[in-house]
Amino acid sequence: MAQQKRLIACVLCFVVLCFSANRANSQSNNDLLNRISRLESEMSDLNRHLFSEKRAVESPSSQDGSKTTSKSLVVKSGRAVEFSSHQSAAAQNIIKLQRLEALVRSLQGVSEELNNRIDKLVSDLDRRLAVLETDAPFKDKAIARQQVESPNAIAVVSNAKEESKSGVLGYLPDPVNKKKTSNLGSTKVISSLSPQKVNKKASLLPAGTPSERYKHAFQYLRKRDYKKAEAALLEFINAHGDDPLAANANYWLGKTFYTRGLYDKAAEIFITGYEKYSTSPKTADSLLGLGFSLVRLKRPEDACLAFGQLLNEFPQLASSTKKKAVTESKRIGCKG
Repeated sequence: MAQQKRLIACVLCFVVLCFSANRANSQSNNDLLNRISRLESEMSDLNRHLFSEKRAVESPSSQDGSKTTSKSLVVKSGRAVEFSSHQSAAAQNIIKLQRLEALVRSLQGVSEELNNRIDKLVSDLDRRLAVLETDAPFKDKAIARQQVESPNAIAVVSNAKEESKSGVLGYLPDPVNKKKTSNLGSTKVISSLSPQKVNKKASLLPAGTPSERYKHAFQYLRKRDYKKAEAALLEFINAHGDDPLAANANYWLGKTFYTRGLYDKAAEIFITGYEKYSTSPKTADSLLGLGFSLVRLKRPEDACLAFGQLLNEFPQLASSTKKKAVTESKRIGCKG
């Protein structure tokens, strides 16, 4: 009986022990499953978080379609670290700087082009002024004349030598001189020119001061309308023969003939300017014009006398005028 009780007690203990072990094992299994479930849930949440952050980085940050530098994310010590937005601002500043540099280069190109055009205009103006002042033949009548004679630049010169002019120059050979002449020694001098015969019915000059009327007459010369320039300058000389501008008008009148190849008439006008307006600064220019006109008339010896008279009588001659006279004298073989 006692053995049976012991056996029953052992069985009961074994059952209790088994039941307790099963219960403990069940509890442990449940805890493990719960922990695994929580880990899976956390992993899923982490994956969703990373996916959403990746989409935010790849999507454009502005609605106007302009591309901007997106913020970068890195994982460090299990946490997302966001870079500063200064990189985006720096990139935008670089783009603006590049645009400004391109604009500056464009403006420099425009400036260089304008400078080139100005240089060409200045060069063209210098060429036209040189053509106007030179006494070489003007075969191309399309060359524009741009120089305007300034009435304010006139000064009175009182050291001209009338005896030298009458005795040495102031002449034209017989084949050239078809006007009335008077003998002074062995030289035939044109005693008077008759440009004062002006058609009063067709006045080209407006009312005004001599300076205003002279400028108006000179406009025809600038426009290369040499016939009207001739008539207007003759009208001015006839109306204002005593005005200091008359010497200028006479000189440009001679140029209108010279330009058209009427060298005999040009020579006559230049002689008048040399004799009649001896105290004018245009006296030397008239003498130079006479020399070139005689060259075109194939009178080299007479032209040499004109150039020699010019160089001797006007020691303070402008360098440009002196150079023209010396160069042409050498070209035609003048002696001395």
